[in-house]
Amino acid sequence: MLNRFVAAADHFGETEGMTRSFVEELSRFAGGSAAALYISNANGEFGLTDATNAAAAASSPDTDPALAMMRAERGPLSLREVHSDLTGALPLPMLHQGELTGFVLFDIKPEGHADRPDELELLTWATQQVAFAL
Repeated sequence: MLNRFVAAADHFGETEGMTRSFVEELSRFAGGSAAALYISNANGEFGLTDATNAAAAASSPDTDPALAMMRAERGPLSLREVHSDLTGALPLPMLHQGELTGFVLFDIKPEGHADRPDELELLTWATQQVAFAL
């Protein structure tokens, strides 16, 4: 279903509907793990665009070390491996022409299991494809 969503992402009538549906689909695919979508704004922060978790932080400053790591590594990052103020477990970057334009932040899965490599690969791909649609 995640593949089908990505194929349809360019065909939503409005960005708000697409972002809401995207975080819901990501959460379903990730076994119920809450997902939050952050997009960069003119103030140099990453503002919360949509989330399946009501407790998601409203924004993240551009100075957070996890954001620097995502820029440098251009891929998913375990928050257990870096000091960060992000509240979650797994951020996935959204890159456009090499710039970090947003990210998806997942909480720990309800059963506590880590994502399988194939799941992580598909989540990373889907996040990047939706970044292009935004």
